[in-house]
Amino acid sequence: GYVELPSGRRFAIDESSFFAGENDKHPAPAQVAMRLSGPMDAVAEFLAEESMKPFGGMALDPSAIKGRVEANIGVDLKLGEGAQPSDRKLRLQANINALSIDHLIGKERLEQATLQVNVSPDGLTGTGQGKLFGNAASIELRKGKSGDTEAVVGFTLDDAGRNKLGLALGSGVTGP
Repeated sequence: GYVELPSGRRFAIDESSFFAGENDKHPAPAQVAMRLSGPMDAVAEFLAEESMKPFGGMALDPSAIKGRVEANIGVDLKLGEGAQPSDRKLRLQANINALSIDHLIGKERLEQATLQVNVSPDGLTGTGQGKLFGNAASIELRKGKSGDTEAVVGFTLDDAGRNKLGLALGSGVTGP
């Protein structure tokens, strides 16, 4: 199957399962598991949906992001009388390839990136690499149970990159 979003973007649900084995308990524990794949712009649109906010939804502009994602997702939840939104626990492992993000820093684009993202009830972590200002860049993402997502992008800015940005540091600074 697939998920089609209001814009017409869509991503595939390659496999899914639902299990609720202890129906005599109230609320009853249940698990949802799925594997999804598809274009990153569709997943970015999905993550920006209001319904995803309890799971740490992210505000990403779908028109500025490209790439392919493959993810395994699990949700533990409770069903029936007494079930609370706080009973939902999300787990996710995602691999994003051929990632590009327009205007990541000013007008500069992140290109040729890969990113591995993990989400647990404790928060989000991610690591990856790509190209920024034409040079290799490292990427780290962190988000606790609350607060904003923190992104750390490390890169070397050589002479050409500084010139492109109009950063005139004088003749005393040369090289990477």
